[in-house]
Amino acid sequence: MQIAKSVTRNTFWNVVGQVLPVAAAILAVPLLIARLGQDRFGVLTMVWVVVGYSGLFDFGVGRALTALVAGALGSGRAQEVPALVWTSLVLMFGLGVVGGGVILLASPWLVHHLMRIPAALSPEMILALRVLAAAIPVIIGSAGLVGILEACQRFDLANAVRAPLGVASYVGPLVIAITFPNLVGIAIFLAASRIVAAAAYFWLCWRAMPEMRGKLLFTMSVVPRVLRLGGWMTVSNLISPLMASMDRFFVGALISTAAVAYYATSQEVVTRSTVMPVALAGALFPSFAGASANNKQLNVELFGRALDYMSVLTFPLALALVGLAPEGLALWLGKGFAQAATMALQILACGMFVNSLARVPFTFLQAAGRPDLVAKAHLCELPLYVAMLCGLALLFGIKGVAIAWSLRVLADAAILFFFSYRLSADLWPAIRRLGKLTLLACLGFGILMVPSPSVFRYGMLTGMLGLFCYLSWTVLLTPDEQQSIRRLTGAWRRAEAPCVETTKS
Repeated sequence: MQIAKSVTRNTFWNVVGQVLPVAAAILAVPLLIARLGQDRFGVLTMVWVVVGYSGLFDFGVGRALTALVAGALGSGRAQEVPALVWTSLVLMFGLGVVGGGVILLASPWLVHHLMRIPAALSPEMILALRVLAAAIPVIIGSAGLVGILEACQRFDLANAVRAPLGVASYVGPLVIAITFPNLVGIAIFLAASRIVAAAAYFWLCWRAMPEMRGKLLFTMSVVPRVLRLGGWMTVSNLISPLMASMDRFFVGALISTAAVAYYATSQEVVTRSTVMPVALAGALFPSFAGASANNKQLNVELFGRALDYMSVLTFPLALALVGLAPEGLALWLGKGFAQAATMALQILACGMFVNSLARVPFTFLQAAGRPDLVAKAHLCELPLYVAMLCGLALLFGIKGVAIAWSLRVLADAAILFFFSYRLSADLWPAIRRLGKLTLLACLGFGILMVPSPSVFRYGMLTGMLGLFCYLSWTVLLTPDEQQSIRRLTGAWRRAEAPCVETTKS
């Protein structure tokens, strides 16, 4: 129960840290498109990708650091923490220098050959990449500092910085676009904001972890230990972000830069809708890691409950995105934009649901010390995914790219669940129940994606959500959880009663 409460509390803080950036994105994206134009905005989305996924240069050290520190603290081996922390941070900064150097030198090739940026925007993009390259060591070091806070279960402190930084990533570019619409200025702001955030993370770690205030230890014996755990995570850190973002570059290379704006906006909507799944998975990782060595049965129970919670949190949102996509996009960005992007958004929303469920076995396998299984799955998926992207993009445009992405995450989920079952056969009841619910979910998605009058679609959406609420209450929630919800509802009603009486009087 204590770990369950900790996961719930940490999930809440992760949600807080992501809701504000999502709200900022919803407000800022239409204004950015209007101010920058579709071509320049499409290039800006690629800048965001570079910033967001520059952490792949840490070679798994950040994730390994979180697991090792959480395991040491959970097993009463706090004396190992200083060497783990300082050695890993120095190693990550060095890896960041190498990664930044690679981007600095390769920026012309990236812009002219990989990204296929229009000639008029190429000089801006090259300079923007070089500015961001200088900040990559700090960005990677920040990931290690966040991992330290999460290993200490201080998700509240981590999100106290993450939320303002996420808001600034949209508000800052908007302010610059209004005053001086140039990608270089936006890149300078993004780099400077991450340097400030790194200083804040370091100060919070210094206060939250007393072990850091002692002797600064760099122990060479820790390096193989960290790299051994992070070695396979390195493969996932390289391939997983690549597969998550390479579809945008294929759209630009095979279709058009303007099409990147349609696809990237749909993908941003879906990505920003995963607030709760990402928050829950992030909170689960240190708990899985801390329990792996001491309590295998606890991990099994956490796995099952996490799947149930992930279903409850994800399916209604995915269903709403599929059912309301045509009207929602038209209201937000106009009818022309909606006609071009609706189908892609609906397909991506279906894939988002499956991908969110796959976060549980992904986290479980890595925390259990088997990141090699995750990495091997990604290695097998990559060439097949590239082939699907090329073929489906040429055949169906951005809809084909969305289909390729969704098929890839479906295969990924099946493989990760299989590996989790092989690691612990006790997980099978939870996986089997999830499979049945997923089949029903796919049926609901398919019905809503069939072209139909809005009234019929809204009616079907309402009925499906009602049925899901009933199944969640009767199948997914335990009697204790049902009783807790009843108590919360009763407390809310009692708190509201005096207000009602006062109003009547």
